[in-house]
Amino acid sequence: MVTNPVRFNRLIAALRAHALLTADGEHLSFHRLVRAVLYDGIPAPERGKWLGRAIRLLDAAFPYKQHDLQTWPPSGQLLPHVISAWGEAEARQFTSAELGHLLDRAGTYLQTRGEYAEARPLYEQALAIRRAVFGNEHPEVATDLNNLAELLKTQGQYAEARRLYEEALAIRRAALGDKHPDTAQSLNNLALLLKTEGEYAEARLLYEQTLAIHRAVFGEEHPATATSLNNLAGLLETQGEPAEARPLYEQALVQLRLNSDTPYATQLRP
Repeated sequence: MVTNPVRFNRLIAALRAHALLTADGEHLSFHRLVRAVLYDGIPAPERGKWLGRAIRLLDAAFPYKQHDLQTWPPSGQLLPHVISAWGEAEARQFTSAELGHLLDRAGTYLQTRGEYAEARPLYEQALAIRRAVFGNEHPEVATDLNNLAELLKTQGQYAEARRLYEEALAIRRAALGDKHPDTAQSLNNLALLLKTEGEYAEARLLYEQTLAIHRAVFGEEHPATATSLNNLAGLLETQGEPAEARPLYEQALVQLRLNSDTPYATQLRP
């Protein structure tokens, strides 16, 4: 926080006059030599502490939300800082829960942009960090497994994606129970992959389990329940059972229209 704006502005002006800093609206960027001098001025034993603080600040500031397009540009602006902090953490063999969380979110941002090759190492490092910090049976590990599996599925690497989905599901069942929404997410994701691979009978069983969880947890009129109905109906239609699929589509559509604020109400069909 700037406590003396006059002195601050004079300092910024002096640095800009010597081309040691650039200012663009609300953003300041120091010349790399200035950064190097500042970094060298930090005693070696203190650098890990300051790195940890920087990573915590980045994790708190990284704004990405998939369905909020306004968060995309600032996420892109912060991404180089995320990569730089990651590189410094690797060089110093530094790890923390916040770093794992940050890399996972940055990976999701890149995946949504279609930058799959760039997203994968972030996901893999996030998973390795979470395993080291939390252990192999923690729900946060399951989240990273799920996200990496989603990326691999998108790239057509179904066998590896399936292995990760199954591991995530096993962790969530053990840690959260059979009736938790995150367990339902894993069931649904694995079912979708099985459907893609043509394993309809097994996919149907998982979709039915997902629907049962959503009904029990959220009730009949929740969008998650409607989505589960829609997914099961889609599988039945793929299997050549339109008569059985139609009432599920109709239920899903009615339920979603009851929730007029959901974007899915116009996407499902009876």
